[in-house]
Amino acid sequence: MAQRGRVLIDPDLEAPVDRGQARHLLRRTGGDTRPTELDAVAVLSRGDAVDRILDFGPNPAWSPPRPADDKRGAHANAIAAYWVDRWATIPRPFEMKLLLFFHSHFAVHVRRMSEPRWMDEYLTTIHPRMLGDFGELVKAVALSPAMLSYLDNNRNRVGRTNENFARECFELHLLGANTYTQSDVAEAARAWTGHTIGDDGSYRYRADWHDDGDKTVLGVRRNWDGPELIDHVLADPALRVTAARHIVGRLWHFLTATDAPGAVLDAVAQVFVANSFQVRPMLRALLLREEFLTGIGSRPIPRTPMEYVADLQRVTGLRSGDVRPHQRLRQMGQMPFQPPSPAGWDDVSTFISASAFMTRAAYARLVAVRAQNGTTFLEGIPEQPPGDAALTALRAFGLDDVSAANRQLLQDYVAAQRGQRGWQERLNVTSTVALSPDAQVG
Repeated sequence: MAQRGRVLIDPDLEAPVDRGQARHLLRRTGGDTRPTELDAVAVLSRGDAVDRILDFGPNPAWSPPRPADDKRGAHANAIAAYWVDRWATIPRPFEMKLLLFFHSHFAVHVRRMSEPRWMDEYLTTIHPRMLGDFGELVKAVALSPAMLSYLDNNRNRVGRTNENFARECFELHLLGANTYTQSDVAEAARAWTGHTIGDDGSYRYRADWHDDGDKTVLGVRRNWDGPELIDHVLADPALRVTAARHIVGRLWHFLTATDAPGAVLDAVAQVFVANSFQVRPMLRALLLREEFLTGIGSRPIPRTPMEYVADLQRVTGLRSGDVRPHQRLRQMGQMPFQPPSPAGWDDVSTFISASAFMTRAAYARLVAVRAQNGTTFLEGIPEQPPGDAALTALRAFGLDDVSAANRQLLQDYVAAQRGQRGWQERLNVTSTVALSPDAQVG
């Protein structure tokens, strides 16, 4: 790789993207693969295509609603609806998939929140920092009431230490497993004492709760305070490489459902460190890797429930008020603020169980019914020959790349059903395509 200042540049960034690579980039980043957007990306160089995906400037301001019913469940439902609607409508939807990654990386759960507003504060803490300084993001999330409550640091005080946050901060947020000792956790927990939640529900530092004695953490003895440990990890010559590889590995797995090849970890972590842990150049380097564009990272993987429901709303023009996706997201296994563990949603296999598929089937049918009764989606296909009707439906879903065999299956299905009395073509074609394997992978 060539080096320009502190930013490492992939030598292939000027290479043109072909249509398949453009489609892969859009699908894997949660984007729109319908012909108009695909045409716009497919004429760009690789570097410009990735820059377009990472440019969140055209998106409207982040402004989640505050429901009149300020109970935790109602608040979580309203945020989920806003999240999906925004994902379905903004010009640069990778913003919402990246937010989902960081929500998974810094997992919190609604059941541990005594204040519904902590959900807003948590997302508003992450959202403006997603492409910026990773160290500042980690520190800001660590001191958010949602995280302080979820991992019990709000109860961590001198003489009565709680190690939950200290352990997960090392293992999940910063360094990865087998990179620290139990002694490091115990001493780090002492460093995090006093960082708690005040009576007003906001972050509060209590000096009388803080252990101000010396602690030995990761081989260094001093009077550590919790946030200083984050700075230390990201500045130490050895630890920062470990941290960079851990973050890159988790992001790669989130985007590809595979373990990152060693060459990817080495190269992209190097970019991360060279750019002082700025997220955007690291993400850019990852998306430009040949392994991501054409190698192991390009293999089809199941779409997450959040992606799936957002894409159905995007193509049909429906909104959450029409189909209430939060009712199904729980059953599909990915409701915001309800991760399965502090590790977040770390395995796509949890989204492809028999029960999850049945929920998807029911949801796809509901979307088809609402689209038939409330939109003009596919309204012209009953007048088209079966082959044209099949192609129109596939293109509407951004699936004009399906195999000839699958296209023929849909054409034959349309032709066979048209002779049946009462067959509702728009409804059944919509739900059939929505449940096709091509629509459920990205």
